[in-house]
Amino acid sequence: MSALDSKPIGDLASAVTGLKATIPPLTTLESLLHPGPIPIPAKPPVQTTVLRAGKTIGYIVTPGGDPAPTGLSVALSAGTLWLAPAQLGSSFASSTGWVGIPFASARLTASGTVTFSGGQIAIDAAATLTIAVTSAVETTTGPAGDPIGVDFLNAKLTPFPQGTIALAPTAATIEVGGAASATIYGQTVNATPQAGAEPVLVTLGLPFVAVPCTVPPGTFTASSSASLELTVAGSAPLVEAGLLFPILDATPGAFPDPVDAWGLSLAVGGGLTARFGTLVAAVPLGGAIIALTGAQLLGVLVIGATGATDRYMLWVSPAPPNPPPPTQPQLAFPPAQLTMSLGAGALLDYKLTPLVGFHLTPAQEMIEELGLLSAFLDRPIAADGSRIAIGGLALAVRARTATRVLLEIASALTPDPSAMLALMAENAFVPVAAPNGFVLSGTLQNNSVSGALEVTFPTTVIIPTLPDPYAALYVAP
Repeated sequence: MSALDSKPIGDLASAVTGLKATIPPLTTLESLLHPGPIPIPAKPPVQTTVLRAGKTIGYIVTPGGDPAPTGLSVALSAGTLWLAPAQLGSSFASSTGWVGIPFASARLTASGTVTFSGGQIAIDAAATLTIAVTSAVETTTGPAGDPIGVDFLNAKLTPFPQGTIALAPTAATIEVGGAASATIYGQTVNATPQAGAEPVLVTLGLPFVAVPCTVPPGTFTASSSASLELTVAGSAPLVEAGLLFPILDATPGAFPDPVDAWGLSLAVGGGLTARFGTLVAAVPLGGAIIALTGAQLLGVLVIGATGATDRYMLWVSPAPPNPPPPTQPQLAFPPAQLTMSLGAGALLDYKLTPLVGFHLTPAQEMIEELGLLSAFLDRPIAADGSRIAIGGLALAVRARTATRVLLEIASALTPDPSAMLALMAENAFVPVAAPNGFVLSGTLQNNSVSGALEVTFPTTVIIPTLPDPYAALYVAP
C-alpha cells in the first residue's frame, strides 16, 4: 500500500512514530494550556516622612496597597508610627533609634499648617499633628505542652484599646484611652490612664518608652511560676505600671515589626523570691520590674541584701603523676570552676545594683546576671606555680532552648596595675601584667561547661628559654 505521495506506507508510519516522540506528554500540554496562578509580587510598604522645620522627626509606614497618609481626610487601616525618641522630652535627649507604635487604624488631625506632598508630611513650626490610633498587638504562641516559656504562655495581655500621639511644637505626648490588664504569674493587674503623665525611659534588656499608668493599690502575688530557667514566688507591694513602646535601633526603609509595643510593665517592691541559674534555693528580691508584651515576658530583678552565688564547673584535669617528678612543685588546686556572686555586698565597690534580667518566649528562656566573677583555674598558672587571680565585674548570659542550655560570661576583669607575674611556656618565659579579659562560651551539662575559654594577658616581650639553632652561635670545644 502506498501513501498519497506514492511512498511506501511504512515510511509514513516511521515518520509518525518519530513525530510522536517529539510531542510533549499530555500533562505537559495541559500545563501549557491551563497554567497555574501567575505570582503577583507583594507591594512594598509605603514610608511617609514626617518633618518639622525641615528636620525628620518620624515616619508613618503603611502596608503596600493600603491607604497612605496623603491628607488629613485619609483614614489609615494599619501601619506603624516611628518617632524619634528626643521628641518625647528631655528624658530621651540622648536616646538613639526610633520608637515603634503600631496601629490597627489611625486618623490624622492638625492644628496649624500641615502640608502633605511627595511622600512627606511637613509640620509648620507652630503647628501640631495629632494621630489617633487603635492598638495593634500580635501575640506569640507556642505548641501545646511546650516546656519553654511556660510562664509567658500562661500569661495574658489585654492592651489599651486606643491612644493619641500629639506632635506638638515643644514635645510629643502620648495619651491612652480605655483600660488595660496583664495576668502574670497567676495574678491579674488592671491599669487605667494617668492623665498628663510624662513618658519615662525604662531599660529591660532593650530600651522602652514607658507611659505611666494608674493601678489600684495592693499586693502583687506570684502564685504560679513554672518556667525552667526562672521561678518567681511570694508577694510584694505593687508600686506602679507603665505602657511600653520599644526603642529600636532601626534603619528607615528597613524598620522591623515592633512586636513588644503596647505591653504593660509592673513595678513591685521587696518581698518576692526568685530561683535561677544553678541556685538550689530561691533568693529574696529587693524589687522588680516585670513586663508582659505580645512577644515575651521580661523584666529586671533586684537582688536583696542576702545575695546568692551561681557556680559552674569547668574542665576536668587529669590526675597528676604519682609520685610527682622532683622538678614539679606540689600543687593543690581545686577543680577548675567559676562563681558569679550576686548581692549588694558583691557589687559594693562598683556602686552598682545587683541585677538579673530575664526574657521568656516560646522559643527561648534567657537569664542575664550582673555580678562579680571569680574564676579558679589550674591553667594557666604563674611561672612560680601559683594560681593566677582572675576576677571582676562580669555579665553572664544563660539561654535555654528545647535542645540545649548555652552559657556565655564576659568580663574586663579588675587588673591590679602593680601586679607583675610571668607565664611559662614550653620554650619561653613570658612576663605579663595581670589578666584584663575573660570570655567563656559553651553549653551546659549538669552545671558543667563544655566550650571554650579565653583569658587575655598584656605582654610586651617573650624570652626564649631554649637555644635557637638558627640564631645562636655555638663554639666548638
